[in-house]
Parts: sequence; structure tokens; C-alpha cells
Amino acid sequence: MPYTQLPQIDDRKSEKMAVLLTAENMAGLLALAVPVYLATTSWAMLPRLVVLLLAATGGVALTVPVGGLALYRRLLWRLRGALWLLLRGEDIRPEQLPGAARRPQRSVVLPAHGVARIVRRTTATAVVTPACASRPQHPSRAARHVESTNHADRRA
Repeated sequence: MPYTQLPQIDDRKSEKMAVLLTAENMAGLLALAVPVYLATTSWAMLPRLVVLLLAATGGVALTVPVGGLALYRRLLWRLRGALWLLLRGEDIRPEQLPGAARRPQRSVVLPAHGVARIVRRTTATAVVTPACASRPQHPSRAARHVESTNHADRRA
């Protein structure tokens, strides 16, 4: 299913670097072609050229978006899903859904004479008030009622 990409995320990777290659295509080309180039240094020229062209084509093909998502991203999402199934299982619980309300934690019943005990606060906590709240406000800073010009004009 195709999806719309956000422009601020996708602004530089689709920039053209060569006639038919974007920056993302160039990265895929280099990611596959450079290791193959280094691994085939002792090969004969013709087989090496064929393997290098296949690696370059494969690198570009991995980064071409098909249906809105590049092949390497599809493979990463498949791998992520497979790992999710291995670690979490196929069952989806309500707390796994985004935006779902959390269930309250259940209370644990403890024995009356066990190792846990009730802690009660014995000293009262002092209430701290700011120093400016206890002083009276200066008369020049007190709020004054100011009549608008309309009321003053009506009286005159």
C-alpha cells in the first residue's frame, strides 16, 4: 500500500546526483559495488566486469521506490516484523496499540505480619509562602479603575 512521504524528511535523498541517479541510488550503488570491487581484485577482467555491473545494478535496484517504499526499506520492515513475532508473539494486547489507555496496575495483597510495613509521616511539612505574597502591595502599583474616553465624553 503506497504512502505519502513528508517533504521535510524526503527533501535531500531524492536530489539528482547524476543524469539518472539520485543521492539514495548512489548510496546503494556504492554500498554494493565497492565491496564487490575490493573482493574481485584478483579476478580476470571480463568476469570481474560482469559481477561489478550486476552489483551496481543491484545497488540501484535496492533503492528505487516501488509503491512508495524502496526495496531495502521493505526488507528492513519485514525483518523488523519477523523479530517482533519472535519476541512478542502473534497476539496483540491492548497496551501495544498506540493511544490505548493503560490498564491500572493490580494491587498486591501482602501478609499482615510480613516484611512490608506501613510508613506514616510523623512530622508536619511546613508551608512555604513567597516573601512578596505576605507584603502589602505598594499603592502606586495597585490596580486602578480607568474610565474609557467614551464614558468621559458622554459626561461632558
